[in-house]
Amino acid sequence: MKSLNNEEEGFDALVRELHLHLGATLELMDKYQSRGEEYFVKLAADTKTEAKDNSPDEIAEYNRRRVLRQLINCFRPMKKLLQQLDRNMPTETLERLAEELWEIERGGRNWLLKRPKGEGRGNRPSIATSIKRTLLAVAYDKYIAEGESKDDAISKISNESGLPYSTVRDSIKDIKEAAKDEETTKLYLTIGAEAREADEFLKAYKAIMPS
Repeated sequence: MKSLNNEEEGFDALVRELHLHLGATLELMDKYQSRGEEYFVKLAADTKTEAKDNSPDEIAEYNRRRVLRQLINCFRPMKKLLQQLDRNMPTETLERLAEELWEIERGGRNWLLKRPKGEGRGNRPSIATSIKRTLLAVAYDKYIAEGESKDDAISKISNESGLPYSTVRDSIKDIKEAAKDEETTKLYLTIGAEAREADEFLKAYKAIMPS
């Protein structure tokens, strides 16, 4: 009887542990997904530190990895709970899934989940994000047309916008590789056809950024 009570207590403890892990993970996911690029730009500007990892990109990346770690940690109590229900439960499936997630995170090849060809590189960005990135890419094109080198053009945009060099570079790359959705590409071509100088597009970018 005592052994049965211990098993029930152990099972209840595992249920509570899994409940806490899943609840915490959901909360982190919701918070991270609700925070756009503007949030991390403002957070980086408001954080008084000389640490090298204080750029918006680095802060966003830290938060993303934190969510991923929390998600993967959910598999541990889930595995224990399933084994408690059935000792022969093939929980190695969960272990492999966790390993796959970490392999993707480390830059390894994702052998199971593959993006369909011709479907772009992910979910369509918000209209606001599309406009901001497009303005950066068009300003870059104008600087190049004026004779600036690629590095100098990105550096100028970085200085004017207040964004890290890497953020500007990656945003421009995304747009120019036509990797975004069709609407963003059309927007890029339409704005790019305007006979204006690079500075004007950067002024438009700063005008729609949060103060």
